This record gives sequence, structure tokens and C-alpha cells, in this order.
Amino acid sequence: MNVQSENGNEFAVALRSAQKARNIALVVLAAALVSQIVVFSMVRWGGWLDDAWKPALLSDPVAATEPASQPAQVEAEGLDAGQRRELLNWILAAGKFFGFASSAFLCVVLAFALSFVMLGRLGGTASMAGAFFWSVVLLAALTPWQQIYAGSFACGASFNLGELESHLRAVKPEWGGAETSLLRHLHVYVRFFMYPLATVMLSVVVCAKTLIGSKRSEKILPVNETSSSEQSQ
Repeated sequence: MNVQSENGNEFAVALRSAQKARNIALVVLAAALVSQIVVFSMVRWGGWLDDAWKPALLSDPVAATEPASQPAQVEAEGLDAGQRRELLNWILAAGKFFGFASSAFLCVVLAFALSFVMLGRLGGTASMAGAFFWSVVLLAALTPWQQIYAGSFACGASFNLGELESHLRAVKPEWGGAETSLLRHLHVYVRFFMYPLATVMLSVVVCAKTLIGSKRSEKILPVNETSSSEQSQ
């Protein structure tokens, strides 16, 4: 019985280590997804890149109706806009990479945590199994399918700045977008706002299930230790 108790303690310690790794993965994942949503909001409603697109509009003979002094002002402002564009480009690229990497790491961690719970008979197996399966769905949502299968309708929750600009240029009036189709606007908001937000909610589900499984494991472990010590006496 003492051997079983020691094995249970070893699995419990391993499970706690997996929980720490899970917390790190979830924090990085949440930061990556929130950065995608924040950048979209800043570009779509904050007007962060409007100045960068003004020179392109002024080069159009139809749009070039401003005074002669206006292009020089826009060009001066374009330097700051270029720096902002470079910053947003790096933020989205980093969020895309760390989002996929952290979701893959989370799947591996939860697979080990599930094995620790099952082998150590710590309890909470159903919750841990559910967390692992939902983490696989989370990994699928964060996989950049648009780059793996170019031209396909499949896409991941993360995106690059070039992809965002190509869609917003058709619907954003400040960029010369004249698209008034409701479906086109709905596609932009679902793709760049609702999809990442739904992925954030999915990560919350994974976190909740792992917490439930961890609490059940902590409740069952002391019972096993107590019963084994009583039987050994």
C-alpha cells in the first residue's frame, strides 16, 4: 500500500508540473488572441492605418481633389503611419506564431496530464479528457489553414496584416472601399473579430475543464493516502 501511495504522490507532483505548464500556455495563447482582436479594432475603428492609405487615394485622379498643400502634409504623416504599420505587422505575426505554438504545446501538456490522472487514479478523468479533446479543436482553429491550403475557404483564427488590409480595403470607406454588400461586411467581422473571439471562449472552456479536473484530483488523492496508511497500520 505504501508503494501505491508513493506512486500516487509521484503522479500528483507530475500533474502539478503539468498544471504550471498549462497556465503558461494559456496565458501566451490568450495574449496572442487578444492582440489579434485589438489590432483589428485599432485598424477598423481606430483609424491607425488611414494615413497610410491616403497617399494611394490621392494618386487616383478621381480622388485627387485636395489642395496642393495637402499631399505634402499626408506624406509627412505617412512616415508615422508607416511605423505604425510596421508595428502592427510584427504584433500580428508574433500573435499568429505564438498562438499556434502555444495551442500545440497545450495539447501535449494536457495529453500528459490526462495520462497522469489515469495512471495515478487521481480522479477527474472525464474533465481532463474533455479538456484535451477541446484543446485539439483549439489547435485546429489556430492552425493557419489559409497558408497550408492556399485558395481554400479554410482559415485559422489568426491572420497577417496583409490579409486584414486586403479585406478592409473593400469595405472601409476611408480606404476607398465602396462595397456595400451586407454579406461582405459580415464576412469581415466574422473572420477578423468573431472568429478570434470564439477561439478565446474556447480556451476558457479548456481552462475551466482542467481546473475542474485538477480540483477533483486533489480531493481524491488525500483519501487514497489516508486509506493506504490505515491499512498499512
